[in-house]
This record gives sequence, structure tokens and C-alpha cells, in this order.
Amino acid sequence: IFWEFRLTLGAAGYRMASIMKIEPSRSSIPITAVKSLAGRVGMIGVLIVLVFNGAHGAQNWKIAFADFKEGEKAPGFSASSGRWVVVREKTPSGKRNGILVQTEAAGGPDHRALALFSMGNDLKDFAMQVRLRVEKKGKDQTAGIILHYKDDNNFMCLMVSAKDHLLGLYQVERGVSQLLSKSGVEAGSGVWQRLQISVKDDRLACSLNGQKIFQAEDRRLLSGGKIGLITAGDTTSAFDNFSLTNTK
Repeated sequence: IFWEFRLTLGAAGYRMASIMKIEPSRSSIPITAVKSLAGRVGMIGVLIVLVFNGAHGAQNWKIAFADFKEGEKAPGFSASSGRWVVVREKTPSGKRNGILVQTEAAGGPDHRALALFSMGNDLKDFAMQVRLRVEKKGKDQTAGIILHYKDDNNFMCLMVSAKDHLLGLYQVERGVSQLLSKSGVEAGSGVWQRLQISVKDDRLACSLNGQKIFQAEDRRLLSGGKIGLITAGDTTSAFDNFSLTNTK
């Protein structure tokens, strides 16, 4: 049995929009459904869709930023550093679409800007993906996904470097970053990329634009942690269509 919980995140916080029972074949909710429900409830905001599979305990969150107002702060995320705001940009069709953008050069000794997903604490087995676009400015031009987050000085991250055309997996421990694995990729600045990662027990798999890039094993993954988004140094990066499935 599958139950779908739809939550609207707005200025007043989380509100339950609807609860309905759905069939197993409908367990994946498209982003278009997110936008249409936001219109039906008559609220301007981003919709977090949570799908709960009663048989297997799977949870699925999806966030699009299309309906948020310009300048709103990191809807669905808690920013521990940097400036994460919604920007409404013009699309080729002439419409304006909301995206989440990190716009501030990361300060401090670690030079990283982090935004943690507000739901799904202590994740162990999961699959996550997000669209990201590293902008054509700054010397770093690197952004990606946080996983296994304990605090700002202890986490893993999967980073796309548009400048060096690399995808790298890093362990940050006591504030010191160590490269665990890397691979050359076709990643440029100013274009949208789809970054995906899945974790099962101590095994991790990474993909970019649907192409598998590398796998890794690390027993530190067994302890779980939070997930989120990250930029490095003076990077300005945009994010959209975030999705997360907790499979533990």
C-alpha cells in the first residue's frame, strides 16, 4: 500500500495540502503534478511531495522551485553558509521559472557554502538527483551534493568542476578535504547538468547526465547522515528539480 503526502512549503511553514492512497504503479510523482497541485491549493510556494511505501518503508521527496517568489531564501533547505535564494529567470519560451541559486562567495577557512535538506535526517541507503548549472564566472566553478553530513567540518561531497571537467568524491574530516575518487567528465559552465548519486550499505554510485561515472566503497557510509547542496569558493551555481528517495 502506498500513501502520498503532499506538503506545501511557504512563508508560514509546512502545511498539509492533501493525503491520498495511490497504487504501486503511481509511486513516482512527476514534477508537473507538483506544480499543478500548488495551483489548486492557491498558494505561491514550492511543493514537497513525500511518497511513503508502507510495504518497504521507502520515502520520496521532490522539490521544484518554479512557484517561489524572487529573493526567497532556500525553500526546503537550511543554509549553514552562503546566500541561497530563489531567482526567477526567463526561459526560451518567454516564461519566468524559479531556480535556487547560491550567489555569495564562500568565506572562512573552508571556503564552502552549504545548504542542508530540511527533511530526511540520518539517511543511509538512498538515491538522490538534482539539476545544477555552474555559472561562467569565478575561478572555482565547482558545485555538487553533500552526503553523510555530521556537521560543517565532517561530511562527504560529490563535486562537479566545470573548469577542470572533473567529477570528484571528497571526504571532509575535521575540516580537511581528502579526494576519494575522481573521473574526467564532459561538464561545462553555463549549461544544466543532472547529477545523481545512490548509496547502498557501504557502496556508492555516481552518474552525470544519466551516464555512470564511478563507484566507490567506504564503511563510513554505514553511519548515515544528512544530505544537501554545496558550492566551493567563489562559485555561483543554480539548482533545480531536486529529488531524494530514502530506501532504508
